Amino acid sequence: MTPPSAFTAPLFNEEDTFIQPPATHSPTHTVSITGHPMFVAGLEWLVNASKQLRVVSSFTGRDLTSSLRKSRTADAAVVDFDYHSGVSGSLLRKLYAENTNLIVFSAGADWARVQEAIGWGAIGYIDKCASPEQILTAIHLVAGGSAVFSPHLATQVTSRLQQSTETASFPNLTPRENEVLALVATGMDNFQIAKQLGVSRKTVRNHLSHLLAKLGVASRSEAIARAHDAGMGTSDFG
Repeated sequence: MTPPSAFTAPLFNEEDTFIQPPATHSPTHTVSITGHPMFVAGLEWLVNASKQLRVVSSFTGRDLTSSLRKSRTADAAVVDFDYHSGVSGSLLRKLYAENTNLIVFSAGADWARVQEAIGWGAIGYIDKCASPEQILTAIHLVAGGSAVFSPHLATQVTSRLQQSTETASFPNLTPRENEVLALVATGMDNFQIAKQLGVSRKTVRNHLSHLLAKLGVASRSEAIARAHDAGMGTSDFG
């Protein structure tokens, strides 16, 4: 089974060479930037100098809570996720809940930090050492709904996602129902699952109803317990 459809190939080939996607007919995307003042100022200048991205809001320090209201108008929320930035995981979750495509930048690639960002809904995680061209392309792709990870993370992220849907499964469920159950087992709610899979919340609810009946359980919590017993959701991003 392939990973959830929201995840795409990395921006780099096997030699870690940057792959520049074609720029023709690409739409202009709007961007909201949140984080440390130096990060925001530098990235705002870089983004506004490009032809395919435009900053519509930026937030630092005590303004972080304002980003929840105004970032919903942007195609992508770009977040400084280093510890000194003042951005917490709960803020990422709230940005995600606003149906914003979320990409985070960090100076480090501590796997626990990557897990936290993905668990809160980020579909992009890029090292700050990336080149300006790599940064702009990553933001542009995430704004369009694609997921992008730095090369040393992409393989690991994809592998972990595959494990959540392949390692443990219930033969009486369809592949999609197993996929939904695996995401439920990580703690995702219906909105998060719908966004992850690119379907409506109604579709997620229908899958849940069917898989509950097939598993012979009466509640979501019972389904999660069954999934955990089978090894689902115990080594993912939840």
